[in-house]
Amino acid sequence: MQHAHWPRRSFLATVGAGAALVSTRQNIVGAQLSTNAPPPLDPEETRWVVLVAHQRKKLAEWRATIEADTRLVNATIDWRFGDVESALGAAAHMGFREHARFLLDLGARLDLFAAATLGYLDVVKTIVKFEPDAPFRLGPHGVTLIAHARNGGSSDVEAYLQSIGAGDGKDGFTTRYLDRYVGKYTFRNGGSLRIANDNGALRAVVNGDTWRLTHVRSHVWSRADNDLVRLSFRMNGVSAWGAQIAGAKKLEAIRVIG
Repeated sequence: MQHAHWPRRSFLATVGAGAALVSTRQNIVGAQLSTNAPPPLDPEETRWVVLVAHQRKKLAEWRATIEADTRLVNATIDWRFGDVESALGAAAHMGFREHARFLLDLGARLDLFAAATLGYLDVVKTIVKFEPDAPFRLGPHGVTLIAHARNGGSSDVEAYLQSIGAGDGKDGFTTRYLDRYVGKYTFRNGGSLRIANDNGALRAVVNGDTWRLTHVRSHVWSRADNDLVRLSFRMNGVSAWGAQIAGAKKLEAIRVIG
């Protein structure tokens, strides 16, 4: 079979014309999108909407703002290190059912944590049926699923989660969460912190000094031999991104990724 041979100049001219045509089409489409599409959400307005969802103040203004642009019901902000939160996420972990229902009525996406807050036991059970690990996942700021149920006054959901081992004690802590903290951290002023899961107990190595830890409340621990020294973890929706040791002085640490 014979192949056609184009002169080099003709080939380059044809390729150049094709590239120019593609570029022109992209520019036209881009111009149409920028002309027809609504402007992106204002980051500061989004931040304000999520912040106010944590409280019971300014509700009239908050509702009016969201009703004026319902895209805000699903907008999120990243507080730090992947701690992502929407207005519904904020309302849910605070236990504000009326906030959550308002947002859902305007098109917010129902998730497991909001379902727990609102007492949707059948929804929670169905998700757990297909995702057995779901009750042990964390919401915004590391708030547990059982804490969402408790904050929302959903006693039936709370009892169910307790029955499947998804929390024990007032704050819903379970040893299934220990691996959320495990890893190496570095102090801002130098030195290191290493957290290990020692057969179901948390152990810290602080600049070479080993501490056994006692659980105090959600994401807060103390030295087993000195309750005045507290170790608090900074959480996103998956794991700890930082830690603070408070005792005679405060030490801030950032988790080393990888």
